Amino acid sequence: MKIKRAFGILPLAAMFVGGTFLSPNKDNPYTSNIFENNAHTIDTTIAVKKDTILPVVSIPAVNPDLSSMIIAIEPGHDSTYIGSRVNGAIEEDLTLSIAKKIDSLLILKGYPTYMTRTNNTRMNINNVDVNKDGCVNMRDDIDTISKYIKSVDAKLAIIIHYGAYSAKKHFGPYREFNSVNGAEFYFYGILNKKQLTDGVANYNHPEDCKIYSASSMTVAKELTKFYNDNGMTARVWGSDFRILCDNPAEVTILTEFKYLTNKKDFEKATSKEGQLADAKLVVDFIDKKRDMIFNPKSYAANLEKKLK
Repeated sequence: MKIKRAFGILPLAAMFVGGTFLSPNKDNPYTSNIFENNAHTIDTTIAVKKDTILPVVSIPAVNPDLSSMIIAIEPGHDSTYIGSRVNGAIEEDLTLSIAKKIDSLLILKGYPTYMTRTNNTRMNINNVDVNKDGCVNMRDDIDTISKYIKSVDAKLAIIIHYGAYSAKKHFGPYREFNSVNGAEFYFYGILNKKQLTDGVANYNHPEDCKIYSASSMTVAKELTKFYNDNGMTARVWGSDFRILCDNPAEVTILTEFKYLTNKKDFEKATSKEGQLADAKLVVDFIDKKRDMIFNPKSYAANLEKKLK
């Protein structure tokens, strides 16, 4: 059961018309204006404990204490710019599924959130040449997403993907599993400006990065530690992915929650229980580390005092 969420309390009964539950998000919210306030859906069947269904009789309002802690969630890929295909799993469907779980859990805690898509239609549906390079392609879609995240004044942007790996050059669906596993968290971090024009995606160890987003690096490293401390495999990298270079929020993190080409990761990524475990871990991290995420300067100053 799903209900639409706006910024305020919405009684469940208000969503029924003539005994029929209104189906939210049938239409792409960006067809007329990509900067419209985006309505949400909330999954009221999220299990908080095994065999326990979380009862939601109304959608919670944004907690006034959290009102400035705006979070944007970008489910990577869509039906046009598709993601990995692994043994029948479709990355853009998985990213949307876990994004909705993260969104729902954040809403229940009172955070203001925005999703860049709530179905599989891409954001730049009007085919705008956003970067004015004479053609419309995936770069324009990424730039549209980035502009939207900036427009809602997001303080944290979570860009969601799943990994896939092959030791050989690979085209088309993946069919073989391998040992590469775990989560990877990326922030904007490069060795030098040449990496921005070398035509490849770069993966840099945090300690080697000379140009980087300090707040994004700090959060990515702490999130990786949080995952490891909770028994999950995770790594952190600085990179020059297009959306990271733009750094549309004060803290922008690109996630690859699992490797779909690892059998155990695949099973977790494609199950509700596995996705919910990742979603809950991320939301727990945000809630416990919100001073660091949303007030990085204050957090750094307090940390310096403690070290003294």
